[in-house]
Amino acid sequence: MDDREAWFISFEETGEDGIRADLKAGSLLGSQKYYATLWLEKLDRAVREAREATGDAFQAEQIEIARSARGAAVLAAESARSSAAEAKTANVLARQMRNNAKIANMIAGVAAAAAIVAAVITWLRPAS
Repeated sequence: MDDREAWFISFEETGEDGIRADLKAGSLLGSQKYYATLWLEKLDRAVREAREATGDAFQAEQIEIARSARGAAVLAAESARSSAAEAKTANVLARQMRNNAKIANMIAGVAAAAAIVAAVITWLRPAS
């Protein structure tokens, strides 16, 4: 084990906050200060890389969520267009049925009038 590894093990035992405090207080000198600075730079680099990796993962997840949302929006739009077309067809059929009902009512009215006329004629005609 070289000096660097020995110092790094010692720094691990003391902890990051303790080493930073010792550096700030000026209680580390010479090679101890040098290796402490290297060790903290290594920790800071690892933290930075972890944050970047997390940020990249977060960004990738956000992109995937956006793609899924876009896909859902496209499907919803297609469904809405299909529903609108079906509603339009239903409206046309409803108008045709309304017209058919009007015609049926007119025929029924004419038939009722014919029945009344026939009844009147029968009533007015003398019995033979």
